[in-house]
Amino acid sequence: MSRLLSRKNILAVLAVCAVFAMSSSALADYKPGTYSAEAQGIESMVKVTMTFNETSITDVVVDSSNETPGIGQAAAEDLAKLIKDAMGEAVKRQYIDI
Repeated sequence: MSRLLSRKNILAVLAVCAVFAMSSSALADYKPGTYSAEAQGIESMVKVTMTFNETSITDVVVDSSNETPGIGQAAAEDLAKLIKDAMGEAVKRQYIDI
């Protein structure tokens, strides 16, 4: 998976999605909507689409349909869940006094 969907490319895609979604008034507040970004995979562009409400990530879709069957295509579902879980936890921590 590291060669197919490199951390650098996926992080770049996520950063673009997060920047568009974050409100300028507070780090943990989102601007509701659906945002997409793309990064080059091995065979094609990999598109990440994230949907937000005011306080959370409601959906993450990783489209790697033109990537290698059984490798890049298989990784998309797991990657979408990992993104949603990881970013959701990061947002929750914004509301907790540490």
